Amino acid sequence: MDYFVIVNKAIEYIEKNIKEKITLEGAAEAVAISPFHFHRIFSAFTGFSFMEYIRKRKLYIAINELIKEKKSILETAVEFGYSTNESFSRAIQKEFGYN
Repeated sequence: MDYFVIVNKAIEYIEKNIKEKITLEGAAEAVAISPFHFHRIFSAFTGFSFMEYIRKRKLYIAINELIKEKKSILETAVEFGYSTNESFSRAIQKEFGYN
């Protein structure tokens, strides 16, 4: 089993579903291995836990959309799974150090 291929397939799955609720179990199922084994492989290859990777990707894409598409903060926050613009702003502050 080629772990590099598994991680690449998982990242493709994540990118296709980035605006949806993504679970470790769903991603593991998409690459046809157990969630435990998948998490170990994914973390070893990316240097991040699965959920940390998802959170970072969502924030990077959301900020990119805010800048390029001139969407409102609330609209973008809701689109990426945050319930309020305050929680979205706190996540950005925590990740990037600015709001």
